[in-house]
Amino acid sequence: MVLKSPTNGDFSFLDEVRVFIDADGLNETEIATALNISAAVDDELELDTDDVNLMEFLKKDKFSLRVYTVTDEAIVQDHEIEVNSTFFVDAKILGN
Repeated sequence: MVLKSPTNGDFSFLDEVRVFIDADGLNETEIATALNISAAVDDELELDTDDVNLMEFLKKDKFSLRVYTVTDEAIVQDHEIEVNSTFFVDAKILGN
């Protein structure tokens, strides 16, 4: 996660972040976390990924990601956050 604005902001207002994946016919599953976030955190936050097989989610026409946060301080202005997700896919080509 990267804080895009405010330009002088940081993620110190967060205590924890949890990311969940969901798709039709599948149970929502937690896939990444950042817990007990330090007050000394900067404007980038890398989450720890869970060892979850995402194959069934990625085979669906669409899936959604939900972000759950716990804050430990109030913020008084809007924060624009960019979330980058990278999935590793080990695929076999049919017919070979």
